[in-house]
Amino acid sequence: MNEGSRKAPRCNIASATTLKTDMNSSLWCSKLLCHKYTTRRDSYAVPWRQQMKEDLYLMKKVNNVKVLAFTGVLVAMSIILTRVVAIPIGTSIRLTVGQTPVYLCGFWFGPLVGGICGFLSDFLGAILQGYAPNPMISVTAVLAGVLPGLFRHFYAKKLEIWHVLAVIVVHGIVGSLGFTCLGLHMYYGTPWAVLYAQRLVQTPLLATLNTVLVFFLYKSPLTAMVNKSTMLKNGSVNVSDHAK
Repeated sequence: MNEGSRKAPRCNIASATTLKTDMNSSLWCSKLLCHKYTTRRDSYAVPWRQQMKEDLYLMKKVNNVKVLAFTGVLVAMSIILTRVVAIPIGTSIRLTVGQTPVYLCGFWFGPLVGGICGFLSDFLGAILQGYAPNPMISVTAVLAGVLPGLFRHFYAKKLEIWHVLAVIVVHGIVGSLGFTCLGLHMYYGTPWAVLYAQRLVQTPLLATLNTVLVFFLYKSPLTAMVNKSTMLKNGSVNVSDHAK
């Protein structure tokens, strides 16, 4: 059969119409899925972005001098509670709520100010007692102020007691059972068994005590007073919204 005798292929109009319909349906489904994915992704991203914007706006409206003044008071309270007021249990365990002011500083003023408060509390307390600060224990003290400030982004405008408990438990595991035990073992040669035998009893007791104190102090009129004192006159961001 020569080329001239070949017939042109016949186009099936019904098949072409069906193919076009299927392509349009697939394109529509793809657009719908992309829209759903984008919507879900943005729904998770918006609260974080909104919280970051509020924090940046808050930093612009805060009276930094008064924040420093409150931080100084909290540092002094932490030193007194840690070095002076303590409840001994046996010969090697003592209960102290010296980290309660540092936790509050992190919840009130964020991770930066909270971390500075924790560091100064540990550093000045060690100097006043006549010994050099242990860097690992200093990390634990800094985390006591940093973690509450970071965890503020994971709850909404209402602070519940389990939010406070979660922060303090994480700090107890990472700080007390982690960096503090490491520092005591490295610098003083304390056996691991002795360290954890003490800390596994002390840490849950302190976590419970600090959770109750931090939560009720944060819910008290003290938070509103701190907010009112540190905000500028034209500030509209209310830190005490978290305490409602």
